[in-house]
Amino acid sequence: MAGDAPKLLLHGIDTIQCAYYLGPPSTKHLNFAKLAVIKEQLRMNKSREPRAVTLGGTEFFLQPYGSSSGYPFVLTNEDFKIELGEFNHPSCFVTFRSQGLWRPSAAVLHGKFLTWAIGIGCEVQHPETLSRVDFCFDYSLGACPTLP
Repeated sequence: MAGDAPKLLLHGIDTIQCAYYLGPPSTKHLNFAKLAVIKEQLRMNKSREPRAVTLGGTEFFLQPYGSSSGYPFVLTNEDFKIELGEFNHPSCFVTFRSQGLWRPSAAVLHGKFLTWAIGIGCEVQHPETLSRVDFCFDYSLGACPTLP
């Protein structure tokens, strides 16, 4: 069987990271001061566990830390990791998680994020930019020889 071409079993996109340039949200749907209070409570309690919050009708976990790239708030759920801040530019940095990408598609998740952002009062100021795309490929190489 030597020389046989590998058989492609599965392929797709594993992770996408994208910067979004959005106007400020409505304080009715996303209040940065309230998020800061919750995050500070988590910090004061020395909690490593996030707190569940609902923003714009979508459930997230507010992490007790900011991002290493300078965003003060990190929201996560099964589809997204959203890094955001009131004064950051770009306003949001979104990681589309693999489990979300494998269910519907990248285009569906992108639309879902934009629907959420517009639903909390944000306006798209500039087109988003891709920062990173991780592809994954799963191959069968055929029978593996046994080692002595």
